[in-house]
Amino acid sequence: MKKTRNNSEESQTETVEIDNKQRIESRFGIEQIKKWKLAFKNKPLNYILVEDKMAALRPITSEDVASYTAALTDQSEGLDKAFVNSARILLNELWLDGDNELKDEDDYFSSVMLQIQGIIEVKKTIVLKF
Repeated sequence: MKKTRNNSEESQTETVEIDNKQRIESRFGIEQIKKWKLAFKNKPLNYILVEDKMAALRPITSEDVASYTAALTDQSEGLDKAFVNSARILLNELWLDGDNELKDEDDYFSSVMLQIQGIIEVKKTIVLKF
């Protein structure tokens, strides 16, 4: 049985995506975005939008995940602090351009921190043991 999407719901999603794409292109410039994509071998860039603030982030690499994991395992100040520190490290490593408030102000960073996990989980992996 095939599920179909409500056309108005699909239309709203497309409109939001187009609006966000236009905001991103307006903020960073189409030419700059093309330069970034070329520099990263046409891998998709990540963009974080929080209210009127936004940031462009380069594609994540295995080295970035290693840095994130290393920071996360340092729980000398507690797990909560380790999670915040690892998210901040990763954000700084991936940062191309954007509104510094996303990195510097807790109200914005708390929202960004939750999105960092989504950037890491680009591909799901299943590990099986027999």
